Amino acid sequence: MSHKSERTKKNIKECSKKLFIKQGFNQTSVRQIVHMANVAKGTFYLYYETKMQVFKELVREQMLKNFRLADNHFDYKHPSLDQLNYFIDKIVMLMETNREEMFFFHKESTLEIIIENRLDKEVIHQMIYPIERFIEAGIRKGVFTNLDSQLYGKILYGIVHEMLESAFLYEYPAKLGVIQQEVKFIIKCILTPSI
Repeated sequence: MSHKSERTKKNIKECSKKLFIKQGFNQTSVRQIVHMANVAKGTFYLYYETKMQVFKELVREQMLKNFRLADNHFDYKHPSLDQLNYFIDKIVMLMETNREEMFFFHKESTLEIIIENRLDKEVIHQMIYPIERFIEAGIRKGVFTNLDSQLYGKILYGIVHEMLESAFLYEYPAKLGVIQQEVKFIIKCILTPSI
C-alpha cells in the first residue's frame, strides 16, 4: 500500500472513530464518514467493505493497546512486582488520556456490537498472554509463588480489567486512584509468597 493510500485509509478510520464516538455506531452512516473524510464513497469501499469492518479494526486496535503495553514493558528475564505495578499505572494513564474512547467502547450499544460479533474473543487471549508469560518467568526466577501461570494470568487480567474499568467509568467501588492502589495490593498478595 502506498504512503498516500495508507494516509487515506487512516483518515477514513479516524473520521469513522470520531463519528462513532460522537453519534454512536448505529447512527453513523458511510455517507457521513466519507463526507467528514472528504473522500468519495467508492474510496471508502476500496479500503473497507462495510462500516462494521472499520469498527472491528478500531476495536482490535483499542484492545491491543494494552497487549502492546504489557509485551513492550515486561522484562521476562528479570520479572518483578514493580513491573506489574508500573503496568497498572500505565493502564490508568491510558484510560485517563483516552477518556472519550473508553466511554465509547463501554457504552451498552457498543458492547452489544462487540459481543455479538465476538470481537472480544478474537483478541482477549493476545491481551492475557504477556501476563501469563510474565508470571511464568517470575515463578521460574523464584519471585512469585508457584502458581498455574495460565489460570492466574486470566485471574489477574480479570481483576485489573474489571476493577480499573468500573472505577474509571463509574467510580465503583471507589475512585480510580484508590482502586489502582488496592489492585496492586491484591496482586502482591496473590503472587508473592509472603507480604
